[in-house]
Amino acid sequence: MQKTPLEQLREKKQSIKRETDAQAHKINNDLSYLHENAGRLIIASAASALLPGKAKRSPSSQQVSMPNIATDGDGNALGGSGLFSIAFKMAQPFLLTWGIKGAKKLIGSLFFKKKNR
Repeated sequence: MQKTPLEQLREKKQSIKRETDAQAHKINNDLSYLHENAGRLIIASAASALLPGKAKRSPSSQQVSMPNIATDGDGNALGGSGLFSIAFKMAQPFLLTWGIKGAKKLIGSLFFKKKNR
C-alpha cells in the first residue's frame, strides 16, 4: 500500500524529531560532563600546556571518554590543540601580569615595611 504525500511528510517529520531529540540528549550529556569536570579539565589542559614533554597518563577505568570534547584526536587529554589549551594560551599574559604584580607587592612588603607614626 502506497502512502499519501501527507503521511510521508508526517513520517519524515517524526524521524527528524527523533534524530533531533537524540542529538539534544547527547549535547546535554556532553555539557553536563563538562560542567561536572570543568576544574579537572582546565587543570589537565594547563598541565599539558606547561609540561608538554611529560608522558600522558592513561585514563582511569572510572573516567568516561569524551573524544569530541575532552580529548584531542589521538585520545590524549586535551592536548596542545584543544580548546582549553587555546584559552590558556590567551590567558597567559593576564596571569603573568597578575603574578608579577603579586610578587612585587610581596617583595615590597618584605623589604620595605611602612613606618608607624
